[in-house]
Amino acid sequence: MAKKPGKKWETTEGGALPGSDGPIEVAVTRASFNYDAGYNSGDSLVFILEGDCDHEHWQDSVLYSIGEGWDTEDNVIVTGKDQFGRNTRYAMFFNAVLATDAADIVIGRANDSGEGPADASIYEGLRFKFTRQEYESTFDGETTKKFILLPTKFLGEVKAGKKKKKGGSKGAKTSATLSKKELRVEVNKLAKKLTKKGKDHDDFVEAVLDQYPDVEDHTKLYDEVLEEGAIFG
Repeated sequence: MAKKPGKKWETTEGGALPGSDGPIEVAVTRASFNYDAGYNSGDSLVFILEGDCDHEHWQDSVLYSIGEGWDTEDNVIVTGKDQFGRNTRYAMFFNAVLATDAADIVIGRANDSGEGPADASIYEGLRFKFTRQEYESTFDGETTKKFILLPTKFLGEVKAGKKKKKGGSKGAKTSATLSKKELRVEVNKLAKKLTKKGKDHDDFVEAVLDQYPDVEDHTKLYDEVLEEGAIFG
């Protein structure tokens, strides 16, 4: 006689993802280009939007793909290409922003920096309504339905005193959410990246502490970062 699963095997209906059960309000506190273990195992640069939101399932940030071929020195501006692919999630994001009343502000900031949407900071301090929208993606001839969280209405700028200061520890969000194992993977990748660029060990140490400040909380890894030839060189 087949065994029947008990009560512990039963499931409950989970809470709705932010934006899928109606618009959510997000105040953008920080925007950056960085690597995150939550996307492609941390092998690709992504646009990371951090913000304040009251939705119970808000995860503090949203990741948007930017495509391959980009690089960054400061996590604010990306270089390497002239334009973003229209099918990247980041292009979908900034085109949605341009369809709101925030367009003049964002374009003005982008023109001031001279970098266009390659400057992540142009969205900081702005508030939007976001909704989760469905779109179709085609890969190898197969079309699938996907969902993306996009701004649909501009709600104004964050009042003075509520916007987080720019220029904080770069990559702090990523560093704080990585496990010890993931952090080591990111540090090793950074070492390879800087080696290819001809940087020295001092540059490596500075970059690690700047992008992944939590390394100092892991004694063994931190010592290896400081020891020339252990990870770098």
